[in-house]
Amino acid sequence: APDPLFMEQGGPGGSSIDLFAVQALPGLPVMQTLLNSRDLVFVEQRGTLHSLPSMLCPEQTASQLAEIQGLIEENDTTFVKECAARMQAEGVNLSAFNSIENAADMYAVAETLGYDSFNYYGVSYGTLLGQYVIDQADAHEAQLNSVTIDAVVASDVDFNGRSADTASYALRNLFANCAQNELCNREFPDLENVFLGLVDQLNQEPISMTLTVPAETLEAVPDAPETIDITLTGEDLIDVTFQKLYQAAEGQVLPRNIYATAQNNDYQWIEQALSKSLTPSTSARGMYFTMLCARQSSFTNTGEFFGVPYAQFVYRNDDELFFEACDLLQVEQEEPFVLDNTDIPMLILNGTNDPITPLPYGEYVGSKMDTAYVYLFPGSGHGAIPFIPCAADIMVDFMADPTQAPDSSCLSDIQPVFLGFPTPLADLTLEETTLDNGLTMVLPSQWALNPAQQLYMDPNNPTSFDTGAAAAVFRPGESVSDVSATLKDGFEQIADGESYGNYQWTILENRSNPLAVVRAILAEDSQAGGTVMVQLAASPDTAEDVFATLMEPILSSISYAPPAEAPAVESTAEPTAEPTGEPTAEPTAEPTAEPTE
Repeated sequence: APDPLFMEQGGPGGSSIDLFAVQALPGLPVMQTLLNSRDLVFVEQRGTLHSLPSMLCPEQTASQLAEIQGLIEENDTTFVKECAARMQAEGVNLSAFNSIENAADMYAVAETLGYDSFNYYGVSYGTLLGQYVIDQADAHEAQLNSVTIDAVVASDVDFNGRSADTASYALRNLFANCAQNELCNREFPDLENVFLGLVDQLNQEPISMTLTVPAETLEAVPDAPETIDITLTGEDLIDVTFQKLYQAAEGQVLPRNIYATAQNNDYQWIEQALSKSLTPSTSARGMYFTMLCARQSSFTNTGEFFGVPYAQFVYRNDDELFFEACDLLQVEQEEPFVLDNTDIPMLILNGTNDPITPLPYGEYVGSKMDTAYVYLFPGSGHGAIPFIPCAADIMVDFMADPTQAPDSSCLSDIQPVFLGFPTPLADLTLEETTLDNGLTMVLPSQWALNPAQQLYMDPNNPTSFDTGAAAAVFRPGESVSDVSATLKDGFEQIADGESYGNYQWTILENRSNPLAVVRAILAEDSQAGGTVMVQLAASPDTAEDVFATLMEPILSSISYAPPAEAPAVESTAEPTAEPTGEPTAEPTAEPTAEPTE
């Protein structure tokens, strides 16, 4: 059997099991591609969520709330002190949590599981850990065959102290790609100057904003307020934009969001992001600090990788919290890290929009290796795996023979994607559409099939149902009651015997999802011997308007004729009519890593 692939998360402090095994493996084709090629091993790094002891710092949640309310100073380190004191009282040796020991754990797991050899994949901090794994390759029995690093940390650079540079680099890529994209350049021209002008405007004239404290935070911090009033500055806008760049799907809508704010004073996306940032983190903050503090002596490279950052971004290079936390923790210092073992073949993956570990870091690390293959994914953010199928194909080919350049031809098909403003409900035009399953109906001409959700919806608005979404299937041999019994919990019948077009319809509605109101509308077709099911979905705020506008014409137009032949690809699952949150079906979790203060 092929040697296994060890897959490690970033942070430091992120959970490999949560990201890869819980979130990605069940539903993302990329993970199935990797699993089909070999065994996958997810090691929960020492100190992370499911490891014992876990070095989570729940004290940070209350500190974050106090800071945003102005009750404590910015970069207050009290939570670090409290977290460290609690862990030490529990007998935790903080100095045992460093990258040297973390790398040794990989070999210990491989040897315990009886593997003679293995491959390694790491994202974000996992790429730094991978360099330590390479460094120890000659010191363990298990053989390291290959290493893939994705969103690369350079081992001798303080990446936190360069985030103004890296964020500017990523945004310049985004602005340039927008200018070269027909839709983006037409709808969002001169994006760079519009964004920087908005930053300057908010720095000069901040605005008031009310954040909603998440329910999980209210539970974790009993005296937390339900809402917090803040003053939004241009630097806050930069920080939100920085986090949005992590995920490719967020980069696709970032030009639209910037213009919505600059032209229409629409700050909703910023308010939602800042409110969500108050959610308790599952990333082990204690492990984050010990891992990085232990290697301060390795920050020897002060060279320029990225050119001059935007002047408005320079504040992000202030690493005060990190160094104050290190002064508090006083963990044992590693010797300066130098990667001397250069003969392990390396695959290096990078994203054009990565705001913290961009391409120049990957090229720099690759230049030190005897065999390194470096690839850039247009429009990708912080980590190509587990989201981009092409990245998985390249990786599988690389592991099959690490001594040869992998087949990367799929990269030629990847271009940055940008989404425009959705068509308003009142401007939708209906046209007859015949589906592969034999159903004919009218649908908005501006809609297209979203393959991630198997729903027809506005392609410029794949992350919400503000202007609606629809799907229709024919269930042969089943009655209305049969189909009703298969619906998920929460559906309630609101009408029966409603006459539209060729059928008498039973209408069920589900309002249990806070993101969408879903109607399942059923009618028996006695001639065809089955049941037609239409699903309509809309955001709670727009549901009544969407249903009033679209339900009657869609139902009145439906007819069924068995297709001449079965479609080449037919899903056996019903559309869920629930938003995934990302047009690329990424897990709706935090970014793949959080290497920021």
